[in-house]
Amino acid sequence: ILGPSQPALDGPRITAGPNGARGVWLPPGSELLLPTVLAQLTTRDVTAPAGTALRATHRRIDDHDVWLVLNDSDQPFAGAVQVAASGPGELCNPVDGSITPITTNSPRVELAPYHAVILRYAAAAERPRQHPPAGPLALGTTVDLALRGAPEPGAGEHVRAAAAQATTSPDGRPAWRFAAEVTESQVDTFNFAQLFLQAATDLSATGGLRLEIGVPAGQTPPAILHAIVHTADGGQYLTSLGRATNDAGWRVSLLPWSRFARAGWATAGADQLDLRQVTQINVGWGGYLGTAGEQIEYTIAAPQVFQLAP
Repeated sequence: ILGPSQPALDGPRITAGPNGARGVWLPPGSELLLPTVLAQLTTRDVTAPAGTALRATHRRIDDHDVWLVLNDSDQPFAGAVQVAASGPGELCNPVDGSITPITTNSPRVELAPYHAVILRYAAAAERPRQHPPAGPLALGTTVDLALRGAPEPGAGEHVRAAAAQATTSPDGRPAWRFAAEVTESQVDTFNFAQLFLQAATDLSATGGLRLEIGVPAGQTPPAILHAIVHTADGGQYLTSLGRATNDAGWRVSLLPWSRFARAGWATAGADQLDLRQVTQINVGWGGYLGTAGEQIEYTIAAPQVFQLAP
């Protein structure tokens, strides 16, 4: 499901091949897009009412197609569940061992909290392939975060950091260049862009953080890029971007909130990230045991939050 990478702003995108083929480029850090990609390439294998906590898996067992459907919530479920099956089938209740014949691929299912049912058919129906247009992958919605002025560098003791320089990203959005020099060898060094929000912001209705970061060609220090979310109660929550400062070019990183874990040095805040009170986002490199004199530069566009399309 990977295709060739693209120049300039290298983000998730669909490419067109011969005979209607489609390739998909998912750069590192965008693994959560896989369900969105599959939904654009083919129809669903299992369809349930919106807002339900049903989970399902599909296997081919003993010349039959079998779906396990689980109610992953503390509330009962009753309703129709559609699977990509053809012909008559069976509904198997693993609790009491009963097997009920069914004549539709959309049987009514009743599930107690955290209970499952098995749907068994002679064959699966062929799911039509879809041919979305080539171009950037449709993510849903993205929203700019309201910042309180220009970002500032936040560097460690053994780093000489320059002030942020205003510029633009390849797609014309505001961006800032951060450059720094390591001043002592083999000690823990870091330099982060500190992006202050205008006020404590509730981001609980969003899916994660979208970052566009550029690294200059020819840069060799392999410092790892990270993002840190700060909350009003003093909490700090960290994740790696899965990219180093010797990976040249512009890249888009999509970071679901579930990837952020409480930083080991944090002494305040809850164990889990509270998205109702985000105050600051830091993006940069850290934990780097480099060599004195190394120059490390990166450019970050104004951060955004995203919500994936259903």
